[in-house]
Amino acid sequence: MRRKTLVCLVCLVAVGTLASAGCGGGDREVRVATGAAGPGTTGAADHPVPPKGGVEIIPLPTLTASIPHREPTDERWCERVTLAFTNTGPTPIASGTVTLLVHILGKTGTDRGTVPFLHALPAPIAPGGTTRDTWKVCVEERRVPPGTRIETREARISPSG
Repeated sequence: MRRKTLVCLVCLVAVGTLASAGCGGGDREVRVATGAAGPGTTGAADHPVPPKGGVEIIPLPTLTASIPHREPTDERWCERVTLAFTNTGPTPIASGTVTLLVHILGKTGTDRGTVPFLHALPAPIAPGGTTRDTWKVCVEERRVPPGTRIETREARISPSG
């Protein structure tokens, strides 16, 4: 029983020391091998070993969305929302989804709830390209009584392919 307790104590001290020093120490430079080094090659901290074997790093596409541009409609429970999507990556965006978060606001501006609306991303979006899309978003009329309003405050994007 004592041996098990001693081993656990040593493990906890070791984990605590690593956690307080950070992974790998304080100011060490982190390097990641991207390919297999050939036999007999060594690398010092200031002389990295070049990869062999044709490893290619492909950057992922990066998609950003503008702040939602809102326009009122004839119904207080609906609004038109326009977003601009910009692909800042080197590859096209083939598809994805956009989630519009519509807040229901009370008479004093208090948030009474949020309703998510899922839409298809207007794709494809070419590298360096921008595209816009407009949606009419409506919350159930009973959820927006007179004196309250809706406001689309946020858009979350999930590109795929």
